[in-house]
Amino acid sequence: MPRLSFLCCFILVFNLFACSNHDTDANLTKVSDEVAPKAIFGGVEVESTDPISLSSIALLEGDGEQVCSGTLITANVIVSAAHCFTTFSPYYVSFGGEVPQKTFWTDDLSDRRKFPNVREIASFAVHPDYDSSVTGDNAEELRPPNDIAFAIIADGAPSGFVPARVIAPGSALTTDITIAGFGAFPEYDPMDPAPPRLRKVDTFIGAILSQSKLLKDGPNPGKGSCVRDSGGSIYLRTNLTETPIVIGNVVSGPLDCSEGLGYNTDLRHYVPWLESATGQTLTKVAISSNCGNGAVDAGEACDGGSVSCGDINDGYISGAAACNAQCSGYDESSCVAEPIQNRCVESACGAEGLPRGIPDNSSAGTTSTIPIAGLAGTVSGVDVTVEIVHTYRGDLRVRLVSPTGREALLFDRTGAGADNLSLELSLADFDGLDPAGDWSLIVSDHAGQDTGTLVSWSLRLTEDLPAICGDGIVEGSEVCDGGAMSCVAIDGARFSGGVAPCDSACGGYDVSPCAVIENLSSCVAAACVSSDADLPIPDNSAAGISSIVRVETFTGALHSVHLVLSIDHTYRGDLYVTLTSPQGTVKVLHNKSGGSADDLNLDVTLADFAGEAPTGDFVLFVSDRASRDVGTLEGWSIQLD
Repeated sequence: MPRLSFLCCFILVFNLFACSNHDTDANLTKVSDEVAPKAIFGGVEVESTDPISLSSIALLEGDGEQVCSGTLITANVIVSAAHCFTTFSPYYVSFGGEVPQKTFWTDDLSDRRKFPNVREIASFAVHPDYDSSVTGDNAEELRPPNDIAFAIIADGAPSGFVPARVIAPGSALTTDITIAGFGAFPEYDPMDPAPPRLRKVDTFIGAILSQSKLLKDGPNPGKGSCVRDSGGSIYLRTNLTETPIVIGNVVSGPLDCSEGLGYNTDLRHYVPWLESATGQTLTKVAISSNCGNGAVDAGEACDGGSVSCGDINDGYISGAAACNAQCSGYDESSCVAEPIQNRCVESACGAEGLPRGIPDNSSAGTTSTIPIAGLAGTVSGVDVTVEIVHTYRGDLRVRLVSPTGREALLFDRTGAGADNLSLELSLADFDGLDPAGDWSLIVSDHAGQDTGTLVSWSLRLTEDLPAICGDGIVEGSEVCDGGAMSCVAIDGARFSGGVAPCDSACGGYDVSPCAVIENLSSCVAAACVSSDADLPIPDNSAAGISSIVRVETFTGALHSVHLVLSIDHTYRGDLYVTLTSPQGTVKVLHNKSGGSADDLNLDVTLADFAGEAPTGDFVLFVSDRASRDVGTLEGWSIQLD
């Protein structure tokens, strides 16, 4: 009996996904010619530019046979269906839009490593409450509950693949979804030169079933999932420029896939288990049921309206971004970014024309170049990554050569007979050089027999820009260069309005036009005097008044605060006075004592704030707690020691 056929027997005619074998199955032939030659029918192949392609995976058995689909949820964890895993091992994960052809998959592990987007699974675990012998009472519940599992990828996901975001527990669901998977119909021949490809279809949630924590999609005739889409991704239908949000994975469906009806785990229920069992934190997105009411409710990043693209990212020079359909963030597809010509600074630049073979036993080797242009400064750091497939890495020498001819030896014939070579290095060898021109990676093989391939390499530069004040670009040691900033954005506790221009030295913003908040004084030395004078104290008001002295700089540890205070009042027994430090420590200075005596004058040294960082706002609070007698705060000061 084929490896997974016992599952088919168990589920009878209902369990369609992940259980098919390569024998003819008469019960499934009705879908083979009526819809499409591959599973996920009624949809389209997923383009490489679609973020879905970066998190949807195919699950392979040890002989290279694709059996299920799944989703990357952290850098080294995938989630899929529990029934996809048996005691058979090993398992592999294939990234990218196409599963490797089985004709190239041999029993030699070193040959498997020729596929850079294939990774071996180190371990897997099914949900502890999954029991394949338990079924429900009707067709919708025939699949056992808790049909979910995760797997740990031995070496993590390949570079460039991005984990999906996961819906947070307690979130609401919108009905529009996208299903993605690598499944194939029963008549698919694994020896065929056209292997399974990632496909997707847009459909909707038809119901939420509580018995098995399932989401039912459809019915949507002609659109849905089918054989070997088990474990496949159920995404919220979001803008294609965003990292997708996964809400579940495919479990099973009816006999006839063309009905467009399927059953899927609800990840909201399983996120706590996934985080606890893997020991990793997922990137969760909370979705509010109030999305669309125009108010930003709990769990929402926005709700209606739009913002300037420049407020989202300084790299955008124009455009407006509207809140997306899930209220989880802004749709940046209309934003216009500042053009960057091959800078290799903000992100790494990858070499083109790869992979390419490495000549055997040739000191000349092979040379691959990355041209760099558009940089104004000099190099202050180089990050380089290299991926090489080779059956004896002790043969290899790898060098990086700058456009000026300076060379760094990255690898020199170590590792003996170990397979393959992956490098991630940060170099200071090229600091101070002009980066413009061709950067060359030279890979050479210095022994016979074993051969290999340069699969990929990339370069990322750190640029030390000269400070050219007045050119409108913030570079080098500059804080600003041209333009202006809102005074409130500079210091909302100090300024109530105004715009501060960049100063003539590009060293900071000129705050002289800013409107200073009333009752605020500042000092730069240890002696700080309030600017408030003759400030009326409201009669019989617990709200009272506050006066602020700001300490902007202070050297050394704070030992004491010497306070001098003068209040004109005809009945000081009405008064309640406190001083609060920048760290929130409150000292009661006067608490309705003194009876009918006039005025309150203090000259005291306080040790209550010793050891605290004194920079920030000291707040004097004065309130009158009885009627008739009134007064004013004439002035106050503090001396820090």
